[in-house]
Amino acid sequence: QPGSGLAIRQYNMAFLGEANRSLDPPGASARAANAAACVHHHEGDDAFVGFNTAIFSSPTDAARLETRALVTLAVGLGVSAEAVACIEDGRFMEFVAATTQAAFARGVTATPTVLVNGKVLRDSLNDPQLRSLLTM
Repeated sequence: QPGSGLAIRQYNMAFLGEANRSLDPPGASARAANAAACVHHHEGDDAFVGFNTAIFSSPTDAARLETRALVTLAVGLGVSAEAVACIEDGRFMEFVAATTQAAFARGVTATPTVLVNGKVLRDSLNDPQLRSLLTM
């Protein structure tokens, strides 16, 4: 928010249904996080927000997060052939693994997670001061 001193950064991570933290082989949430990173890289912020909104707007099941289904979703939102190729080849899987490992190392156990001055804010969705900042 301009002038508030508040910075919002969104990091997609893989932890729903992942058998292990190495993401080898990548599970459903790793594939979804990779696809979101591809959309952001090739299409920008607005497309990224639209893609994430589409992913989270319906129940999560493994079939919906298979690579082919993610490509179909992205194409339906009008992404480029470059973004599709990125999703298909898993170009951002190492990035997803790194951000996931960093999140686990910081104590992230759920989403959303809010950090204030680098420290995890527990029960952040019920914090009145944070809620007031987000509604400014």
